[in-house]
Amino acid sequence: KEPEVNYDRQKQLFTVPRLRSTIMCGGADDMKAVETYRGGPGYDEAWIDEAKSHPKDLLKELIVEVLTPRINARYGVLGLCGTPGSSLDSMFYDVTRVGSSVSIPYGEPNPVEDLVWSMHRWTLEMNTSKVPGTTKTLWQLALQEKASNGWTDQSPSWMREYLGLWAADLTDFCYRFRPYTDEQEAVDEAMTW
Repeated sequence: KEPEVNYDRQKQLFTVPRLRSTIMCGGADDMKAVETYRGGPGYDEAWIDEAKSHPKDLLKELIVEVLTPRINARYGVLGLCGTPGSSLDSMFYDVTRVGSSVSIPYGEPNPVEDLVWSMHRWTLEMNTSKVPGTTKTLWQLALQEKASNGWTDQSPSWMREYLGLWAADLTDFCYRFRPYTDEQEAVDEAMTW
């Protein structure tokens, strides 16, 4: 039998009276929102979804200064989840990147007492669901998408969205070399100093 769930839309609280459980939903778009999670008796469990989308300083404040003390007060669990991004400079990146010094891959023994993060990674290939109305898996459709976009195994979008790996995409942050002007003149000849 499914437990009865009550939802308070104004407070964004889900309660399951039979299990004596409460789930609070909320955002962390700015420091004012982050401060709403500070104090109180603590949390048994807290999850930050799409952690790459939070500004790095705000995410660190939320994790280190606000949630961790509340989680530790209850011997609870703090989790970060989301798709890896292109900015390789945040606490989410530090925890979830391959070879992280602050986390261990799920299922491996913890070699050092102070490693507190367990890293779980899924690729789309691991999802064996069939696409409704076809005999194809999501992975097979992803391979078609990869081919139609001309992506390689090292293409940043492929790595992030389908393989669950961090990959910088520097093409958005640098100038591209253009050997000809719009008039098809060689740049050396067209430039005047």
